Amino acid sequence: MIKPFWWLLLLGILPGIVHAQDASLDEAQFWALMRQTDTLLELALEQPDPSTIRAQALQLWQNVRQVRLVDAVIEVDTRWMVEPLSTGDTAALERLRQQVSALLDYQARRVAGANGGASLPALDEVLRDPRFQYADVTPTPIPTQMPALDLEPGFSPELSQILLVVAGVAAVIAIFLYFIRSLQIQPVSLEDTASPDEPTSSTAAVDLAASHAQARDYRSAIRYLYLSSLLLLDERSVIHYDSTLTNREHLRQVHDRPQLHELLRRIVNVFEDVWYGYAPVDEAFYQQYLQQIHQLWQFVP
Repeated sequence: MIKPFWWLLLLGILPGIVHAQDASLDEAQFWALMRQTDTLLELALEQPDPSTIRAQALQLWQNVRQVRLVDAVIEVDTRWMVEPLSTGDTAALERLRQQVSALLDYQARRVAGANGGASLPALDEVLRDPRFQYADVTPTPIPTQMPALDLEPGFSPELSQILLVVAGVAAVIAIFLYFIRSLQIQPVSLEDTASPDEPTSSTAAVDLAASHAQARDYRSAIRYLYLSSLLLLDERSVIHYDSTLTNREHLRQVHDRPQLHELLRRIVNVFEDVWYGYAPVDEAFYQQYLQQIHQLWQFVP
């Protein structure tokens, strides 16, 4: 009768009782080859080039066709072992090693169960000896109420340290946020820092811009060009210029005129980058901004 375990070798083993042949392994040799294969697979997966080790493992199984049991011989199909070893694919080798390890683990548990099966009746017989019989002990009842703990008033040293750390971290975060907020630059309106006498017409603002550009003060020149655009729109009744209004408030006055709004928006953005953001300005940049101002002059009727 074939042992039930061998019916579990479904990963490529074909059950079929045949007569013993010359080229066959006994059960011990079969498991010895399986353990040797597991060792070779472990080494192969650790090597950059496992071809030599794969060849050794492949040679172990190429001619294996039968396994002899005590009362019969079973024919086995080892293609599930040979094909992964032939291809050399790392993923296939890893799957093969998992299958081999699973078979070895099951065999180990089977052998352990067979060896220990006869010990259970003997153990039961020993435990029935009167010397191992003990009277039942009534367990000590667990009190339903815990005794009141005499805790000293105040905080423990550990809790006090935690509170101090939390307070310190909160103070550092608050100082950091205040410092960041103080550094934020928020353009509100056109600042009067270039001269106490501001131009009152777009032409005067353009003249001041040209004067500052000639002196290579392109930052102030950009400011006067931007001021000239606002004064021009005010002179042509497009917006109402007010020095107390912000740049965005002036821009919102032309929101209903999309083309003019887009042109003025670009002019406002360049001014804010230069005046408030301190973007670098050279003569070429100034000339390009001057062309945008000329486009605004030509666009406004």
